[in-house]
Amino acid sequence: MKKVQILILATLLLGCTTTGANGMLALQTCIDYGCDFREKVYISADAVEFLKSRFAYTEDAETEREEIARAIGWFESQVGRQNGTWRDKGRNPGTVEPEGQLDCIAESRNTTTYLKQMQRLGLLKWHSVEDRVVRHRMIFGTHWTAVIKEEGSGDLYAVDSWYEDNGMAARIVPLETWFNGAERIL
Repeated sequence: MKKVQILILATLLLGCTTTGANGMLALQTCIDYGCDFREKVYISADAVEFLKSRFAYTEDAETEREEIARAIGWFESQVGRQNGTWRDKGRNPGTVEPEGQLDCIAESRNTTTYLKQMQRLGLLKWHSVEDRVVRHRMIFGTHWTAVIKEEGSGDLYAVDSWYEDNGMAARIVPLETWFNGAERIL
C-alpha cells in the first residue's frame, strides 16, 4: 500500500507522469484553452530512448537549452497526434478551429509537464524546472510561461511554446527579457 501512495504522490509532483513496467510514459495533457480539460497520452519506450539519445551530447547549459527547445517541439508532436492538439497554431489566432487550439495557460502547463519529465529521466544536467510564471501587461496582456533555472549561474529562462505552431521548437529567453515583452524580439 505504501508503494502505491508514493507513486501517486510522485505522479502529482511530476506533472501527472507515470512510467509503466514496459518503459512507456503516461502524461496528463491540456487539450483546450485554459486547460479545463485534460487527456492522458502515452509515449512509447522507443520514443523515450530516442529522446534520451538527443540529450546524450549536450556539453554545456547553452547547448542543453537548445536541445530543450527542440525537445518541447518533439513532445508536442508526440502528444498532438494522440490528443488532437496537432493542429495548434502559434499565439491565439482568431481564424482557426478552437478544437485542439491551446492558449498560453495550456501551453505553459504542458511545457512544464514535459520539462519535469525530462528532469525525471535525468536528461537535464545544467538546468532544473521551476514553477510557471505569469506577466501582466495592460488589460489583455496576461501571459504564462514555463521556467527553467541554470544550475551554475542561477539564471532563469522562459521556455515559451505558445509563440509557435505545434511541433516547433519552443522559444527560450532570459526570464527578465520575457517579462519585458519578449514578443518584440522573438
